[in-house]
Amino acid sequence: PDAALLAEYFEGFRQHFVGDVPATLRGYWAFWAWLYAAPFAPFLRQAAVVEGIDPWIYPVHGLLYGKSSAGKTTLARILARSMFGVEKMLSSREFTANRILGLTRLAGALPLIVDDLTRKRFDQYVPEMVRADHDLGEAYAPVILSTNRDVEAVSQDVTAP
Repeated sequence: PDAALLAEYFEGFRQHFVGDVPATLRGYWAFWAWLYAAPFAPFLRQAAVVEGIDPWIYPVHGLLYGKSSAGKTTLARILARSMFGVEKMLSSREFTANRILGLTRLAGALPLIVDDLTRKRFDQYVPEMVRADHDLGEAYAPVILSTNRDVEAVSQDVTAP
């Protein structure tokens, strides 16, 4: 029943949003798949090392960006709640790379949502956070970064290969 509710929620975008809704839905479905797999990244990374596979192909940071009022925050909250029944949100002003690093270890597999990340904070902390992602611990939280379109031009050093 929960999966049916989520599918119905996604279909609601077709009724209540305008623009390239199919592309947005493809992106949101992909994000959903990543988020549900992200809590397993620590274990996949450990297994990858043993098998001689690059462990960093299993990302723990996800970026939701786009126009204001496109449903990014609501999507992140609904998906996090669908996984664990709760959500952990931080505002942009609370976000630093060190704070996230500490919280990822405390939150276990519970996704951390950084809401409305400003361009300034993104540029200041995200490259450092992504470059410093060398964790092979047993459990740490995936991080959802939600921001508006002005952060669309993500520099190559913080994107997947």
